[in-house]
Amino acid sequence: MINLGVGIDRSVWGWRSSALDVRGGDARRVARTMRIGDQLILGWWGPNPRADMSAYLAGRLRRLVVTRITTPLYQDSTPVWPDEGESFPERVQLRVLDIVEDVPGNMLGESAMGALRKSANTNGVPVEASPVPLAVLFSGEGDAAEPGDDEEGPDRVDSGEDLDVYSLVIRRKEQRRLRRLKFGDSAVVRCDLCGRYASRHLVVLAHIKRRADSSYHERLDNANVMAACLLGCDALFEYGHIYVDAEGRIRPGRAFGTAAVEPVSALDGRSCAAFDAASAPYFAAHRARFGDAALVDQGSGWKLDYELDSDHGGSMPHDRALAGIGGNAGR
Repeated sequence: MINLGVGIDRSVWGWRSSALDVRGGDARRVARTMRIGDQLILGWWGPNPRADMSAYLAGRLRRLVVTRITTPLYQDSTPVWPDEGESFPERVQLRVLDIVEDVPGNMLGESAMGALRKSANTNGVPVEASPVPLAVLFSGEGDAAEPGDDEEGPDRVDSGEDLDVYSLVIRRKEQRRLRRLKFGDSAVVRCDLCGRYASRHLVVLAHIKRRADSSYHERLDNANVMAACLLGCDALFEYGHIYVDAEGRIRPGRAFGTAAVEPVSALDGRSCAAFDAASAPYFAAHRARFGDAALVDQGSGWKLDYELDSDHGGSMPHDRALAGIGGNAGR
């Protein structure tokens, strides 16, 4: 379990070179075919892999980690996992899409379960399989998989995110969980930026640090989201027309232009209700993307005065998946 947790936190997975080279190097050939966008499924604490396929399929996985490969196979001997007698130098970089608890094998399907079983019997090497079905993402959620109209609320995709169906389903699942924590049953929600109250249908739960840049745990952190109204605040923040400074006050961002003078000037200097010690690092990440600008009233018009800090920085999945066994045993 320690190894699996480290891999999730570091967005990396690896294998011993010797494990990929057994049986004529079949596993290495599979590993070399990994492409950006492929699923890599990590199973933990499943049925006995020595059982026959029907018994294995009837069992349950205590945890299933659904990831997508962001960097194909490469070699790196830098220690990552705490139990490395020898390192796991054959590595891939990944993005954790979802972690599902207590998954029935029959729901996962014969292809994926068969691949996990084979992986468990061969030192956790990657085995090719069909993609995980979308239904697995809602395992154990019951009626929550079909939210009512009011519960669903507005839903938008941050710029830079994948737009495939799989990613949208995962994002919608995250949104429902976070909206319940943030909004509860309230029919009217206050925007954290402008302070106006609006129907919950006119307020989105916006990630502060761009979701595409956030780790799995950051995406689920309640401190990384805020209420932003669709009356202008959501777009102004998402596209960098405004940002929140280190004191929690709203300021014009580098993306600010003359076309947005009136709405930005109305917010300039206002305290952001979502800013606190927990959310400050996420606002700092947003601030680093969009920079600092001062809005100056010269009498005849507005002038932007930029003060840039030195540290400002300004696929569709393939139709296959690979499976592996996570945790201390099985690699």
